[in-house]
Amino acid sequence: VYAYYLGNYDEARGIFEKERGKNDNAQVTAYLGKTYSKLGDDSYAATLMEEYLKKTPEDAEICNELGLIKLRQSDLEGALAAFQKGIQINDEEYIQSLKYNEIVTYEYMRDFEKAKERMAEYVRYYPADEKAVRENKFLSTR
Repeated sequence: VYAYYLGNYDEARGIFEKERGKNDNAQVTAYLGKTYSKLGDDSYAATLMEEYLKKTPEDAEICNELGLIKLRQSDLEGALAAFQKGIQINDEEYIQSLKYNEIVTYEYMRDFEKAKERMAEYVRYYPADEKAVRENKFLSTR
């Protein structure tokens, strides 16, 4: 993990690949995918996440990471599907991020009505999220 945070992505990839061979869990898969993304290979990162979800479909962290990758790839339908799948898992640790990312995806899709609807619900649950409050004001102008 240190290599990743220090920006030594080639080294991190080697470490995570080795660890994945021994212990294929969500955290290793997430970091390996993030590492491949940092190295410019979002396609392989997405493949890693999708393969992991076939074996372990109830993992909100991987759904969120996959959605972010799909968003970067401009695969808006894929991103939305990943975020919504993660939301259905209802993992307390990732639900806020997943819901916010779902809203952002609706905005990219230019479905402002759906984004407004989801944002109104989001700010009721997370009123301290200043970024969301600002985004809600922006959405109200759409």
